[in-house]
Amino acid sequence: MTHDVPSEYENILRNAVASGRFETQQAALLYALQLLAQQQPANFPNIGGQVRNEETAYDAFHSLSVIGCMKPGPSDLATNSEQMNGFGR
Repeated sequence: MTHDVPSEYENILRNAVASGRFETQQAALLYALQLLAQQQPANFPNIGGQVRNEETAYDAFHSLSVIGCMKPGPSDLATNSEQMNGFGR
């Protein structure tokens, strides 16, 4: 498979090889693709037989910093009995 790589990414690949971390640009690119696959496990197949950790809904919302956020709103629904009036009716 052949793809055109924008010059700024070619420089990144060259620098990765020059640093001695990778032997070839292809090895650096494959490593980057593996990282991408690990970040989005539901969208990508298993790479190289490695076990994937499935991301939970909690993980997804936590990474977006939306757990426990409700704006505008009271600071604490659990201890403010006024906010609980009518709840469950």
